[in-house]
Amino acid sequence: MSVRRPKDIPKDRRVLALISLLPLALFLRTAAWYGYTDDGWRAAFLAGAGLSGAVAAVFALLRVPANGLFVASSLMLLSGAAAFLSGLTPVVAAYKRFQGSVFLLCHVLVRAGLLLAPGLFAGWLEDPYARLARPAALSALIIFAWSLTQDRILFSAALPFAIFTLVFSAASRRTPR
Repeated sequence: MSVRRPKDIPKDRRVLALISLLPLALFLRTAAWYGYTDDGWRAAFLAGAGLSGAVAAVFALLRVPANGLFVASSLMLLSGAAAFLSGLTPVVAAYKRFQGSVFLLCHVLVRAGLLLAPGLFAGWLEDPYARLARPAALSALIIFAWSLTQDRILFSAALPFAIFTLVFSAASRRTPR
C-alpha cells in the first residue's frame, strides 16, 4: 500500500469548505460548553486558534487555497487568543462588547484585501466573488456597520452574513467570466 502524496489527494471543494468551518464550530461549541464565561471564552479562543493553525497547515500541505470565511474566522480566533494570552484587557473587553461584529470586521478586512490587492493573495486565498469584488467589499462594510447597531448576535452577525453569502454566491454564478 503506497502513501498518498499531497498532490494526489483530491481537492473536493465541499470537503475543504467543511474543514474550513471546523475552527469556528469548535470555538462556538467550546464557549457553549463552558457556559459563555470568561474562562469559557478563553478556552474557546485558544481551541479555535489552535485548530485554525492546524487547518491552515493542512491547506498549505495540500497546496489548496483557503476561503475568505476561514481566513476571517482565523483572524478573529488568533487575535482573540493572543489578547487572552497577553492579557490585553481592552481587546478582550471589545470582543465581549461587540461579539459577532468582530468577526464581521475581520471579514471586511479580508474583502478589502481582496479588492485592493487581489494578486497578493493569489494561490493561497480563493475569492469566489472575485468578479464582484467591489460590491462584495462594500456589502461587507455595510453589514459590519449594521452589526454595530444590533444587540442580538442573530441579527447583528448571523443573518446578515448568511444573506451576504447567499446573495453573492448566486450573483457570482450569474456574472459572466
